[in-house]
Amino acid sequence: MFKHDRKDGKYVSSVNDLNKFVPFLAPGRIESQLYWNITLDVRKMQEYIKNKKAEGLSVNFNSAVIAAIVRMVAMRPHINRFIVGKKVYQRRTVDIGHIGMIEFSDTSLRVVDTASFEPSADIGEVSTEIKEQVRIMKSGEITGSNRQISHYADKPWWYVRTAIGAMKLLHRLDMAPRSKTDKDPFRSTVFVSNLGSIGCIPPFHHLLEWGTNSVFICIGKIYDKVVPDTDGKITVAPTVDLTLTVDDRITDGRYFATCIQTLRDIFDDPGCLDRRYTPEEL
Repeated sequence: MFKHDRKDGKYVSSVNDLNKFVPFLAPGRIESQLYWNITLDVRKMQEYIKNKKAEGLSVNFNSAVIAAIVRMVAMRPHINRFIVGKKVYQRRTVDIGHIGMIEFSDTSLRVVDTASFEPSADIGEVSTEIKEQVRIMKSGEITGSNRQISHYADKPWWYVRTAIGAMKLLHRLDMAPRSKTDKDPFRSTVFVSNLGSIGCIPPFHHLLEWGTNSVFICIGKIYDKVVPDTDGKITVAPTVDLTLTVDDRITDGRYFATCIQTLRDIFDDPGCLDRRYTPEEL
């Protein structure tokens, strides 16, 4: 392992001078937040999901969107970066953090988890993993980060503050135990929150200084919108809004724009998710 590498990422030495310098001007993730809002036509994605279900694959809109995000990250890998100690690192896997509720009520327990995928993952792999994690969430089983949250929830404030401070130091020194970090959604490539499942419009979610999460995506509800069709006529199409909050230090604005275009392209041709991804597909 190269001396600058970390357990959770490979040191990137090839970034341009500006990207090397910006972390000194904006050392925090919160002050480096950049916001994007995109509206996607989901007609082809809905038809794709319908066809996959007819083939016997258990896929829904949530897992299909996550599969599209995984593919976008694989095709545009700079968005899979994070910053620690003013240095840029590249993750080795595509890690998707997500949050769920055991039931839709004001008092329902909120649970979080992280799913890790190889960049080559296809729709089947993503859907199977997400389905299993949703099953565990709804079962009420306490796993991963949820177990740690439960452990600290009832401790005195000084105990929690000391423990969090110690973990931040261990993280910075790359000495944090994997048992404490592997399932932390705030150390994921993209933290996804599907607000559409409760009929909500998507907010712009903040990033945290905790962890290494550089991208947060909120998914809104599907709604009808008047759009121009391919022949120039006006039609009504089902659409969805996604909001993205990103750490602007990991790459430049042009690259973020190409990531968004890549996501649009996947929604226009969701059949690409049937195939495992290889860089040659670029």
